[in-house]
Amino acid sequence: MAGSSLQWNRCRGELTSLAATDANVILKGEPGSGKLTLVRGMHLYKNPQAPIVVVDCSAGKSAHEELRTALDSAATTIVLRRIDRLDASTDELFADLISADQHRYPARWIVATTSTDGDALQNSALAEHFIATVEVPALRHHPDDIPDIIRMHLAPHRETAFSDDTMRTLKKYHWPGNVRELVDTLKHVLRAKPAGTIAVADLPSALSSAPRRTMTAMERAERDAIVAALRDSGGNRVAAAKLLGIARSSLYRKIDTFGIHV
Repeated sequence: MAGSSLQWNRCRGELTSLAATDANVILKGEPGSGKLTLVRGMHLYKNPQAPIVVVDCSAGKSAHEELRTALDSAATTIVLRRIDRLDASTDELFADLISADQHRYPARWIVATTSTDGDALQNSALAEHFIATVEVPALRHHPDDIPDIIRMHLAPHRETAFSDDTMRTLKKYHWPGNVRELVDTLKHVLRAKPAGTIAVADLPSALSSAPRRTMTAMERAERDAIVAALRDSGGNRVAAAKLLGIARSSLYRKIDTFGIHV
């Protein structure tokens, strides 16, 4: 739930208002954007003593039994994860189970998560049991929250800090994997450097690149070599070209193609 940006606060505020009335809600956002974390945090805010159950709707036939078990439990919050992965027949079964449960008292809070891709829910019977949809922003739309997210995950590593240049690099990166990718990157960096100040050179090479298209394995290797050379030469492109053994014009062209910023 870490973050204080306008986009994140708007999302969190909408969900808080809906949670207060137990209104069933769909959280829609890119994979890794923090949908499940947001629900878990809101559940703890609502009823920290009660259990929460997550049902993975992409699990096929077993998902139906998982939902039955969840509805027979003492959970006050049930999360239907990846509801866009349900096939038509399972969608109907889920809709029937949720409909029957909502007539009980007290009604439990049902939250569903879905990606932004596709139109799988347009004809969904299950979707009719939700009151509202809340958009969870992609990390690239609220990069100012990156320091807060990092601080939350740095608790066991209090002696670790990030330089200003490193933080600027993290904020510039487009984070296609969103918060999940940020956390994985943090773990990767801390394995190599568990204490001290994290410099730009300690970050994966991909974070210094914003290509306009998906790169091939060969292009990623080229990108990594160029980023390493630029870092070793302090950003001096002439020196980097000499280290790489290529013409400056070739280096400039590849920097532009790979969207490298060092």
